[in-house]
Order: sequence, then structure tokens, then C-alpha cells
Amino acid sequence: MTRLKKGGQMTRETEMRILTPDGKLIDGILRGNPKKKPLVVFIHGFGGQMNDVMQYMAARIFEKNGFSSFRFNFFGTSSRARKSSECSLVSNGRDINTVLSYLRTELGAKKIFVAAHSFGVPSLLKANLAGISAIASWDGSLVPECLIKSLTALPEPKGYLFNFVYTLFTGEEMINESKRTQYEELFKDHVIPTLFAVSKKGRGFFAEEAEKMFPLAKDPKEIVFFNNARHGYTEEGAIEDLCKKTIEWFKKY
Repeated sequence: MTRLKKGGQMTRETEMRILTPDGKLIDGILRGNPKKKPLVVFIHGFGGQMNDVMQYMAARIFEKNGFSSFRFNFFGTSSRARKSSECSLVSNGRDINTVLSYLRTELGAKKIFVAAHSFGVPSLLKANLAGISAIASWDGSLVPECLIKSLTALPEPKGYLFNFVYTLFTGEEMINESKRTQYEELFKDHVIPTLFAVSKKGRGFFAEEAEKMFPLAKDPKEIVFFNNARHGYTEEGAIEDLCKKTIEWFKKY
């Protein structure tokens, strides 16, 4: 069952709440008409949210290039939203399934693409991607060992703190899941055309992780490096360049 939040109208955007099978509410924003234009779903990374610069700007850039879009939060502060401590790759994958089902059955989306950032990529690969036309991995990565070693354990709430761009909290299961998950497992049955977009100006492990994933993905696939962009693609012109390459990839399919 899903529920559309009444009101919440903005310029060409509609705020929505989607009810999950386990009773949580997913906040999302629809931009454009998915019945008339191909739809791209933007998935944020760990510690991110749907109105981060990347997702906010990408929705507008894609609109100018003939796409509708939907972006959403894996967790939130409302009483019925999933909490960050409750998120895992598995729960994220299930929530992606709920979102995709809603977009098809309730909003009438016929052609769907997905652009996932950072830790949103392994979450996406845990979902059912049948019927997705193509995907883009924007700095996709599991939590690498070099970052896991820097975590500070917390007894209550049980989880970890780590400093990346800012201090983030994650539940224990998310880190344990990342430790035991292998890219070989995630890409075992993966047949979706995939673009790997990789920033190279910041921490180097995103390039290393992409180079682990790329050989495992089946054709068609492509990898492109953005030498002047960091992980958030906030450098001058970076998000525009990222979106341009992604749009070119999607328009092939």
C-alpha cells in the first residue's frame, strides 16, 4: 500500500510518502511526469539525503534533457521513517523495490533508469532490477577496509561513528554487512547496462573500488574518470559533466 501526501506542491515537484510493507514511510520528491517522459531514480549514498547537492541539481539538469525524476530518503526524522541505525544493504534494497513498484503501478512509469551514489550502489544491487533500462554508479562502493579500520564503536545506540566529510553514524548491521559482502556476489546475476562514473580528486578508494567492480559487470558497460571532481561533485562544473555523461549513457537505452 502506498500513500500520496496531499499538498506539498512545489514548482514542477510533488512531495510524496510511500508506505513500505513493514510500515515505514519513505519520503520522496517527484519532478516531472513519468507517464510522458523516461524516469530517472536518484539514490543517495550513506549519510546522504535526497536534497543533497548532487540529487537536487541532477533532477533539474535531467529535466532540461527530457527526463522526469524521483529522489527519496532511506531514513528520516519523522516517527514513521526508518532510522539510520535500522538501515542495512538488505533493508535499503527492499525499500528500493517498494519505490520502483510504486513508480510503476501508482505513477505509471514505463521506462526507468537509476543513478546511485556511493553506498547507494551496493544497496541498489541488493534490489530487484528487472525492467530497469540502465544504471549509473556514481562513485559506487562498499565501505572499504581502510575506512572500517577508522570507525569508533558506540555501545548505545549500538553502531559506529566515522569521520568522512563530516561525522556520520551507522548501525552495527550496516558495517557487518559491508564486511561480509563481496562484489562478486552483487554482480553475479547483474545484466543491466552500467556506467561507472568515478571521482579522482579526493580519497582514492573510489577509483580502486570501481576498478574491482567494472570487470565483474557484464557488457554493455563503460567506466569514466572525473579527475577534477571529489566525491560530492561540488567543484565548478563537476555535476554538470557527471550528468552529461550519464544522460548520454541512458539515452542509448
